[in-house]
Amino acid sequence: MLKKFERRKWKVDYSFVIPCYNSSQTILSVVNDIHTVMSEKKTEYEIILVNDCSPDNLKDVIKDLVYNDHRIKVINLKRNQGKHVALLVGYRASEGDIVTILDDDGQCPITRFWDLIKPLAEGYDVSIAKYPKKKQSFLKNIGSKISILMQLMLLGRSKKIKFSNFIAMKKDAVEEISEYPGHRPFINKLIIDLHRPIANVDMEELPRMAGRSNYNLKKSWELFADGVMSSIGIIRVFQILGVFLMLMSVLCFIVLLILTKFYKISLLIISIISLMIFFGGMNFLALGIVGEYAGRAYLQTRSNQNKIKISDTYNLSPQAMRRIGLVTDDSER
Repeated sequence: MLKKFERRKWKVDYSFVIPCYNSSQTILSVVNDIHTVMSEKKTEYEIILVNDCSPDNLKDVIKDLVYNDHRIKVINLKRNQGKHVALLVGYRASEGDIVTILDDDGQCPITRFWDLIKPLAEGYDVSIAKYPKKKQSFLKNIGSKISILMQLMLLGRSKKIKFSNFIAMKKDAVEEISEYPGHRPFINKLIIDLHRPIANVDMEELPRMAGRSNYNLKKSWELFADGVMSSIGIIRVFQILGVFLMLMSVLCFIVLLILTKFYKISLLIISIISLMIFFGGMNFLALGIVGEYAGRAYLQTRSNQNKIKISDTYNLSPQAMRRIGLVTDDSER
């Protein structure tokens, strides 16, 4: 049975938010690494572990962590809702002046933490680790490049800014992100929408401590879709593409009309059929995207869907529990 710590006011300088999934073998090392780095300076900090309904024994592992350490906070989600939802919950619960997010697999170089936050004292509101080369498979590298291209084209991301899994932000920027009311957050888009100065800090990503990436093809596609659907940019792309195809169809008609003087009529028929199939496919694709937007708009109108389901928490302050939408009396065990 966990004991309740005495309620007291203590100022938090730094918050570390870690979304956790299938990391029972690595999370202890990640937490210990944070303790080691933070012991270099006299400061108050908290570590917020958001358990995204992990199927392993992670819940028991992190439950043991909070027994004698008020700096470790735990939020257990009722169902798996994805890394970005877990990050949003952690942001809302955080109380530090600087909030840092990192992964649970040990790939974030926490020993470079003090270098990561230096730009925040130099006028930047967001500081992101920049890896020269991500340590992942060839197929995931291709997927990352496609995702980057999507963010450049649709989300208004600057080419100079590189995103990674190791990000530090000032408290007011985190509070602004925490106000997001939507069903499927995409943290990169929310950071871009802050319109605040962002710095990149060069460092090397570490090898994974154990296990494999939790991002299978299905989850990677869902994350990609969340990124695309977090902006109306793709609608504008299809508007431009529609006008372009209309102009091309007129040009094709003129060219084919000229060619009928030199070739048999069958060429014209084949070309028309090909164009009809092409435009039909484009229509289906456009309808699919519109349907995706309509579906997400429908989810936004359902208040019970917008509530993030939380089963229990440990060591959270009453203020933090209110920010994540829990009733104080029933939240802390």
